[in-house]
Amino acid sequence: MKSTAAEKALDAAAVARGLIEVLLVPTRLSSAWEQVAAAQN
Repeated sequence: MKSTAAEKALDAAAVARGLIEVLLVPTRLSSAWEQVAAAQN
């Protein structure tokens, strides 16, 4: 099967989105931890 340029672009976009989400998870967790720590202090 030969994939078209559009399919390749969609695959690249999906991979990029997945990477961005994986990179954003730690920042969300750390900000949540900072809020908990600030509330306790």
